[in-house]
Amino acid sequence: MLLLTFGLGTAGVSFLTVYPAIRRSMLIVSLVVAAALALQATRPGRPRAVRMAQMLSVAATVILVGWSVSEYGL
Repeated sequence: MLLLTFGLGTAGVSFLTVYPAIRRSMLIVSLVVAAALALQATRPGRPRAVRMAQMLSVAATVILVGWSVSEYGL
């Protein structure tokens, strides 16, 4: 909850630029979770709605991580 609290608003941006290791680890964890969701979406037997929701989440995560890296650097 603390990371979510710091992640909201301009205070979160300044906090994450002061501690880049935390920002990098949050980006890595986001990509790992997105990869796990993409893997689950490829397994047979899942309903189509679940697969679509998972792939939307993966796409949103990749777009947001890309935006974050382009705006604030790695």
